[in-house]
Amino acid sequence: MTFGTHLRTRHEARWLMLAGVGLIATWEVAALLIAGQAVRPNSILPSIPHTLGAFSELSDYWPGGLGIKATQDGGRQTVVAGILALGYGALITGMRLVLGMALATALGVGGGLLIGYVPAIRRFAFSPLNLLGALPLIATLPLFAFWFGATTQGAVLFIGFGAGITLLRATLNAVENIPRRYINNARVLGASSWMVYRTIIVPGILPELRGGMAIALTFSWSMALAAELIGIQDGLGRMMLLALRFSEVDRMILIGAVFVALAATTVLVFDRLADRAIKWEE
Repeated sequence: MTFGTHLRTRHEARWLMLAGVGLIATWEVAALLIAGQAVRPNSILPSIPHTLGAFSELSDYWPGGLGIKATQDGGRQTVVAGILALGYGALITGMRLVLGMALATALGVGGGLLIGYVPAIRRFAFSPLNLLGALPLIATLPLFAFWFGATTQGAVLFIGFGAGITLLRATLNAVENIPRRYINNARVLGASSWMVYRTIIVPGILPELRGGMAIALTFSWSMALAAELIGIQDGLGRMMLLALRFSEVDRMILIGAVFVALAATTVLVFDRLADRAIKWEE
């Protein structure tokens, strides 16, 4: 995977909404076609009304609190409890993702800037990192599960590792792509190596690094889901695992939709923040 000099594509809310409407329409048509042929269509692809009706069933994942009992303690299945269960799961998973991305940024961007400061080390490290990035990083999840167990620590380190590799490669590539004439002009004017790095290279990599960060953010949600599927006792991934275990397709769709919404929101918020951070580029 390589990164271009600039990320020109922008994620716009209206296009995401149109894509969502198209996906929902395709889903309902497919559900109707399956309903006419399958014996148990809802176990394959439930219709939208049937799926929305499963909101109350998500109450089974609510641990209790806020005046609403858990179903295992005698509480009833309600839409409110289902929404609370989704919110609680999203909060736990989001916390792990934020911690993992903070670690990834420190290791990826910080490490990339340190390695990139010395051109010889940068060129030496670039090829091995490209090879490492080409490997299926999710395949390393069993190692993290073995080393750290099914814990939040293991999930955070796994997210930090996967997203950190992406950001490290993106940072090194961005440093390498800084036009040499900018550096040469600064040195002719008497700038030291540290001054060149601080005032030219670090600001200059931001437009390209934006692309790497967007990719890392999207990838990190997949890694968070994978990390929680190995047996962690809370989070959206845990809810997905339980729904998968009992073949509750409607629940899986609802939980998956929350994952998609969170990932899309994360990218949109990051785009807005990045627009402000690199406004000078315009």
